[in-house]
Amino acid sequence: MTHFSESKILKNILQYLIKAVVFCATLFSISVPVVFAESLIRGPYLQSAAPTSIVIKWRTDVAADSQVIYGIPGGPVLIELLESTTTEHEIKLSGLQPDSTYVYTVGNTFAELVGGDDSYSFVTPPLPGTDKPTHIWVIGDSGTADANAASVRDAFKAHSLARRPNLWLMLGDNAYNTGTDANYQAAVFDMYPEILRQTVVWPTIGNHDTYASTPAYPQVFTLPIAGDAGGVASGTESYYSFDFGNIHFISLDSMVSNRAVTGAMLTWLANDLAANNQYWIIAFWHHPPYTKGSHDSDAQFRHIEMRENALPILEAYGVDLVLSGHSHSYERSFLLDGHYGDSTTLDVPTMVLNGGDGNETGNGAYMKAGVGGTPYEGTVYAVAGSSGKVHSAPFGHPAMFVGLLELGSMVVDVAGNRLEAVFIDDKGDVLDEFTLIKGSDVFAPALIVAEVLTGNKVSAKFSEPVDQLTAENPENYSINGLTIAGAVLSLDQRTVSLTVSLMAPKTDYVLAVINVEDMFGNVISSNNVQEVFNGMPTNVEIDVMPWSAANEIDPESNARILVSIHSTNTLVGDAIDFNASEVDPSTLKFGPADAVNKLSPWAADIDADGDIDLNVGFDTQDTGITCSDTEVTLNGATYSGELITGTNLITTLNCPSGSCHP
Repeated sequence: MTHFSESKILKNILQYLIKAVVFCATLFSISVPVVFAESLIRGPYLQSAAPTSIVIKWRTDVAADSQVIYGIPGGPVLIELLESTTTEHEIKLSGLQPDSTYVYTVGNTFAELVGGDDSYSFVTPPLPGTDKPTHIWVIGDSGTADANAASVRDAFKAHSLARRPNLWLMLGDNAYNTGTDANYQAAVFDMYPEILRQTVVWPTIGNHDTYASTPAYPQVFTLPIAGDAGGVASGTESYYSFDFGNIHFISLDSMVSNRAVTGAMLTWLANDLAANNQYWIIAFWHHPPYTKGSHDSDAQFRHIEMRENALPILEAYGVDLVLSGHSHSYERSFLLDGHYGDSTTLDVPTMVLNGGDGNETGNGAYMKAGVGGTPYEGTVYAVAGSSGKVHSAPFGHPAMFVGLLELGSMVVDVAGNRLEAVFIDDKGDVLDEFTLIKGSDVFAPALIVAEVLTGNKVSAKFSEPVDQLTAENPENYSINGLTIAGAVLSLDQRTVSLTVSLMAPKTDYVLAVINVEDMFGNVISSNNVQEVFNGMPTNVEIDVMPWSAANEIDPESNARILVSIHSTNTLVGDAIDFNASEVDPSTLKFGPADAVNKLSPWAADIDADGDIDLNVGFDTQDTGITCSDTEVTLNGATYSGELITGTNLITTLNCPSGSCHP
C-alpha cells in the first residue's frame, strides 16, 4: 500500500499552527469559527475528469473548510484548500499529469477524514487521441438500493477481478423512486462507495431522476459544460461530451431537453460530432431507440423522437455504440444503419449490415472498414436497463439479435481497433458478447491485466490475440525480483501463463512486457507494465501424523489426527523463512469439512531440523476425510493476519477393496 507520510507531517504542522491560533484567540477573547467534530457522511467521489484535472466531492455533517492532500506516489505532496466553510465540499484539482496515478485524502485543515492509501486513488485520463486499453462499466436503471443492485455490483467486481474500470456510465433512473437526495444516498453513495472514490462516474438523466419536487441530479453531479473534458461546450449539464484517449463519449438527455432536430441539444450534437476527431464514438441516453422490453419504442414518443431525430445525426458521423436503459431487460441489436421508423419498417437487406451474432467464436465480429467518424458503416444499439430490476417483456424487435430478462450490467473494453462488449448477469455469467473491429489493425497489442494464479504462476492478458512465438518467449517478460522460467499461450491466444520463482505473500510486483507481437506484426516496442499483488496464502510445510511414514488415517475411526506445522529457514535450504509459533491455532481449518483444532498446541522440533514446530490436532470425524482422499489441506492465519495453507499426502486405512491409497 502507498501511504502519504509527508502528508501526515504537513497535517501535524497545520494542526499545531491552528491550535496556536485558537489558543491566542481564546487568550485575547477573539471569536474564531473553528470546527473540531466533522464526520464524513457522503463520498468522496470523483467527477469530470480530464487529462490535467479532476473534481473531488464529499459531504460532512457540519460545515468546515475543504482540503485535499494529493500527489503521485513518490512525488511531491500537494494541498488544495478552500477556506469557505460548507457541508457540500467540492474541489477541482488542476495541473495534473495525464495518465497518472494520484493518491489523495479529503478533510479540512484540522484533520484528514479519509484517504492516503491506494483505495483512495485515481488515474487521470490519457491525452486525447491516445490509444489506451479502456475498461468501461455500464449500468442502467440501477437505483433500486437493494439486493438486486448489490448482486449486479458484486458480479461486475468478480468479473473484472483486480482490474479497475477506467470510467463508469450510468444510463438513468440512477435513484428510485423520485430522484431525491435521500434516494441518491441509498442507491448510489451507500451502494458504490469504493468505486465512486476510485473511478469517475458519467451519468445521463432518466425519468425517475426527475420526479422529485427538487431533483437531486443537478446537485449530485458536476459535469463538463464548457468542453473542458473534450468535445464542444454544451453550456448545460443536461447533455455533454468528453474524451477518454481516442474515444469520444456523448451523453444526451432524452427526458427533459428538446429533442427536435432544430432544438438546442441536437444542434449542439451536430456541432460536437463535426469537431470530433477521435477513433471511437460511444453515445448514451435513457430512452432506447429500439426496444420491445418493458417499454415499446414503437409507441412512446421519447423513444420515437430520439430514433427519428438523433440517430440520423449520430450515424452520419459514424457512431459505433449507443447505450440506453429504461426497459428493465437486456437487448442488443445487429450492426444497423438507417433504421429510423418503427419496427415494421426495418428493411433487413439495406438496414442490417451484419445479421450475425458479432461474436468472434460464433458468426464473427462486426467489421467496419473505415476509421474515425466514417459515416453509415453501422452501429450497435444496446439496452442495459436491468441493473436493479427486471420486468416482463415480449421482446421480438426485429432489429435486435438478443433479448434477456436477466439482472446484469455491461462491460465494454476498447483497445486499438477493437471494441469488445459483454453482458454479465448478477451471478457473473457472460450471457452475450460481441466485438466491433474497425479499420486496419495498426495498433500494438497491450497488456491489460495481470493476475496471480498461484505462488509461482502469473497470468498476463492482452488486448487482442498475440503471436505464439513471441508470446511464449520468457525473455519478453520481467517481474521485479523474480525469475521467469516459462510462458504458455492460451487457446484463444489472449492470455499467457507465466511460471515464476516463488512469490512472497502480500507483496506488490510489477510485470513488464516487451517485443510481443499481434497477428499482424504490430509489436510492443516499449515496456507495457501492470502491477501484480500477491494476495495468495503463504505455502507452509505440514506433516500429517508425523510418526507415520505413510501419513496413515482411518476415516471411520474416532482417533485424533496430529498435524505438525513446520518452521522453515532458507539458510538450510527451505523454500521460505517461516516461524510456526506465529500461527494462530484458533484460525486453523483442516480437511474437506474444515475441522477446528481440538488439541492444546504444543511446540517441539518434530522434523529435527533445529527449528521449533507447532503441533495441533483434529478429530477424524470432524474432518470429512473419506477413503477416496489422497491428500489433505490445512488453512489458517498468523496472529498478524497473514494467510497460510499447507497440503500433505495421506494414506487411508480400513477402506473397501480398491479404494485405499498407498
